[in-house]
This record gives sequence, structure tokens and C-alpha cells, in this order.
Amino acid sequence: FEELADDSSLKTDTLKYVNEAENHYMITEVQYFISDLELKYQDGSSYFIQNEQGIHYRDFDLEDTRTWMIDDDIPAGIVDTLVFTFGLDDTTNQSGLFPHPPESNMFWPEHLGGGYHYMKMNGKWMDPENNLKPFNFHLGIGQTYDTTGQVTGFVQNYFKVKLRMPVDSSYIITINPGDTTNLKL
Repeated sequence: FEELADDSSLKTDTLKYVNEAENHYMITEVQYFISDLELKYQDGSSYFIQNEQGIHYRDFDLEDTRTWMIDDDIPAGIVDTLVFTFGLDDTTNQSGLFPHPPESNMFWPEHLGGGYHYMKMNGKWMDPENNLKPFNFHLGIGQTYDTTGQVTGFVQNYFKVKLRMPVDSSYIITINPGDTTNLKL
């Protein structure tokens, strides 16, 4: 896994990025889940990854989460599309699923729907008075509220990602029996 900013590898803890509103900012940490990874083959077949319940946790600060070693017996063929859930779907995203850190540190408060964050991206930005201020962008279960501010329901904010590889491109994935195949996402 590789995180990009401005079309190049993300550099954390440096005030080098500028958003559309011309705010200068830095990213200090990035953590997220992907799940339900499906490989779609050119012949119309597909395969769902079973390894680690089909869930991968990525933490920019933990090098061992950069790679997801999948030891499934993946069928041979040409994969032209990847489909996955960014986050955890509402069936999977249950409190207590991850009893140990680092994944357990992604808990989402019970009063907000429970389960786990889909993503945490934290950083700092420079305000108009040149003060460095924190910003925390957390994605997880949303809430609906009544006029008194009481939670009345929950909104699932995970989403499906479909990456179709261009025909005749170097991104097409060929799975050969007995080989290890690497893919950068």
C-alpha cells in the first residue's frame, strides 16, 4: 500500500501541502481498513480474498501493515478489476472484532454506533494568523439527530471501490500457479 499526496508519496510531519482553499497543511498519521477484496478476472469469474477474514488494516506508521501477504490459494488467470470496501461493512463492523492493538485502537464510540473507524487521517494546518492548528478527519458510522440533538439513527459511511485496469496496460494482474504476484495499491 502506498499513500499519495499531490501525485507523489505522502510525506508526514512536514508542512508542505496546500489544499484548494490555499491552506497549508501537514498529515501526521493515516490509518484505515479495506475489506471484502474481490479479484475479477477477464473471463468473468471472480475470487473473494479469505485471508484474515478479508480485512486489511493499514497504519502509515507501521511498516508491517504496508504489505498484505495473502496466502489464499488464488485461482490462476488475468485479473482486470479489483473491488473492495473502504472501511468495514455494517455486518462486519462490530465492536470487539479486534481485541488487540493496533486494530483495536480504531474503535468507534458505542454511542456513535460502535464498531471501528474506517479511516483516521490526522494532521495540522496553518490558520490565517499563522497559527498551527490540529485537524482530525475521521470516517466511520454517521448519526442522524432529532431537533434536541439526540441520536435517532445511524448512517453507514463505508463505500465500495472498483478499480478497473485499462486494457493492454501494465496494471493488468496475471496470477500464475506457484508464483508470487505483487500489486501496489
